Formats: sequence, structure tokens, C-alpha cells
Amino acid sequence: MGQTAGDHLTAAKNANLNILRQALKAGITKVVITGTFGATMDPEAIMSGKPLSGCTITEKDWGHALEEDFAKNEGNMVWSYLAIKILAERAAWDFAKETRRWIFQLVVLPPFIFGPLQGDFPIPAPSRLSSNEQMYALVYGKPGRPLGFQMSPQFVDVRDVATAHVRALSVPPAADKRYLIGGGHLITKNAVQYLAKTHPELKERLPSIADAADIDVKTISVLDTSKARKELGMDKYISWEKTVEDATASMLSYEEFWKQT
Repeated sequence: MGQTAGDHLTAAKNANLNILRQALKAGITKVVITGTFGATMDPEAIMSGKPLSGCTITEKDWGHALEEDFAKNEGNMVWSYLAIKILAERAAWDFAKETRRWIFQLVVLPPFIFGPLQGDFPIPAPSRLSSNEQMYALVYGKPGRPLGFQMSPQFVDVRDVATAHVRALSVPPAADKRYLIGGGHLITKNAVQYLAKTHPELKERLPSIADAADIDVKTISVLDTSKARKELGMDKYISWEKTVEDATASMLSYEEFWKQT
């Protein structure tokens, strides 16, 4: 029997809580958790077709979800994903409030994370690349295939996410905080055009963008990252071009390894 969305929620909550409990047991007084900007979005609003445009998203925003709603939304991957992220982070904050005298918590909220794979860690299979599957899809597949669906274009490079975590560890204990970070917009159509221009040897591997719609970034919701800029010094982010360049090169370098596994 396969796992349900409720099972995934339990696993996500337990993952956060286990880290916090072990930190408390070990006498660690500060913990930085990787959250997601998805926790700032309301699943019901997203599912109703409300566009993520014309608004500014901040670290103060929270999506609304209840555990009892999982049954009626079973099979709805978007709703379940957002709800799991919201409730798992809520569980961590509830724990932090109960143990405020002993532990100080910060949460970094990145949008879609792309970037090169880290060779010091086990290399995931192509089907386990998480958001980087979107990057690999730019250079892997049948020739002439159409460009895939454009997910939310807000992105951040994995190296900037790491930097934000390290800097958060230096924040003086005062109050539990959330930090929204973001490197701008990564439009996959633009990424294909960039790779075609800078790496003509990949031309036959790139998808067709003949039917890909243009996206006006001026209509996309803005991520207010001013708090991370002010308190973490996150005033510069890796460009989408550098991210596309390094992410695709990294995954191409592991293709021979993947063929042998």
C-alpha cells in the first residue's frame, strides 16, 4: 500500500521535530531550518486559480492549511505539497515556542532551488534531482521535444541558500525569525536560448521553444528579501545565467556515472 499525503505530512513534521529534540538534548541553542517560500502561500487560493501576480510576498505571510483537509484533497499534489510545508514548519515553531528558554530557531525560506550537484555527497539518480530535474530536462530528452511547463520562476542558487544558512548561524539570539531569500527569476525559455548561444554543441539536446509563451516578469509576484539583506547581508545573489551554466554542466558530468548505475 502506497503512502498517503497524510503519511508524508507526518514524516515531514517528525523530521523537523526530531532535529529540534536532538539539538535540545545535545545542548545546542541555535538551529537553522530549511523551509520554503511555499509555506507563505495559501493552497486554497492557488488551487482556485488565483495567480501569483500583483502582490509582494514577505516572511510574515503564511498559507492556511488544516490536517483534517488532507482526506478531501488526497491526490491533489499541489495542495498537499503546500499544506505539508506549512504544517511541518508550524510544528517546528510550536516546538520552538515551548522550549524558547533553551533553543533559538531561524527558518530560511527559499523559492525553487537550482544549482550544481555537490560531489562530496552521494549523487542522486536523475529521477531524484528534485527541482534540478527542471534544469536537467533542458539538456535531456528526445530531440525537438517541447519545452516543459514553466513552474514558478522565482529561484535561488543552492550556493546562496548555503550562504544564508551559515550567516543565519551568526544572528544574535533575540527572537525566532524567518528569512525569505531569492535570486530573481529563472525563465526556462530564456535558459534554453542562453544555452543555445553559449553552448552550440548542446543545440541538438535542447527542447523546442517554438510554442513556449513569453513571460513578463513585471507581472510576477515580488519576493521581499529585505530582511535577509539587512540582517544576513544577502545583498548579492548568483545570476540565473550562472546557475543554469553550472547546474547543467554538473549534471552532464555525471551522465556516464548514471549510465553505469
